[in-house]
Amino acid sequence: MRCYLTVIAVTGILASTLFAAIPLKGGEKILFIGNSLTNNGGGTMNFVKAALAAGSPSISVTVDQYIEFATELIDIYNHQNAVAKIRSTNWDIVVLQGWVHAEDWPPNTGARTQFIQAVKNFDSVIKQAGARTVLYMTFEGHFQNPADSVTRKIVLSYDSAQMAIGGCPVAPCGQAWQQIGKTPPPGKDSTWLFADLIHPNEIGQKLNGYCFYMTLTGKSPIGLPYSTAGLSGLSQTFTRSQDSLLQYWAWYCTSRWITSHAGTSFLRESVLHSPGVGMNMTVPRTGIMSAGQTMPCHAVRINGAWLSDLGNRAGLPAQAIYILPSYAGAQHR
Repeated sequence: MRCYLTVIAVTGILASTLFAAIPLKGGEKILFIGNSLTNNGGGTMNFVKAALAAGSPSISVTVDQYIEFATELIDIYNHQNAVAKIRSTNWDIVVLQGWVHAEDWPPNTGARTQFIQAVKNFDSVIKQAGARTVLYMTFEGHFQNPADSVTRKIVLSYDSAQMAIGGCPVAPCGQAWQQIGKTPPPGKDSTWLFADLIHPNEIGQKLNGYCFYMTLTGKSPIGLPYSTAGLSGLSQTFTRSQDSLLQYWAWYCTSRWITSHAGTSFLRESVLHSPGVGMNMTVPRTGIMSAGQTMPCHAVRINGAWLSDLGNRAGLPAQAIYILPSYAGAQHR
């Protein structure tokens, strides 16, 4: 029997309220929760604060962090110390950082499912405290190959997590890292943002700061003043042109995350295979199919995860799952 997938429309209101920039007004208190990817390289929070202060107008915020090294977000939640930290202060924003959360890393651990559950658990506490959740999308470690495949899985994890809580802003740092890794400045290679095979150095954290700048203000980081502050030993070799490259990719990736709802601008256009009818349908790379549009199918697969399965794991209603990009390497079964 042939079945049909009906695509639910996504309105402009959804795009502008759930996934858009905050924006900040100044005086906000921001808490960062994560592991060494948040703490190392001078600290994500310090580069976010510096970027916000460098903008026009300058935005002053109070930042703090809660760190558990080498710990997954679900375990940080279960330990409850971070929950107590959220409840201890009138935070305006709480930033959640996960690990890689690809289906195959760490192997066979259900990392994506655990990450989504952790975001749901934390978001409930954050909302009860009167704050707003923002997600810090991490990047693949330099030891992980192929990089594009891992980044796609990271993107799917963060898409699923934000959908599971009804939508929230995401700083797509991982996508910016991927692009700069492919196009490093002269004399550098794909490792130039890393302190080791996993952790960011200060320049990597500066890139993260620019991604957060646009996520939190809605303004492009392009044109922010060149500065080597906070770069320690890297300051002697960090050039103005390198800074411009960071700003460009932060703007490029973050703006496309916001405008594409679920942030998979870099995933390939897909060909949808309709079983039993011998036809293919190419879904446009941009935009989402109109309300009520149908196609012959049994289920849809995106980059290794069947949407029906992904929906069950994420705890999403059937209507929400089709908001996920339908052009992300999809096929039917």
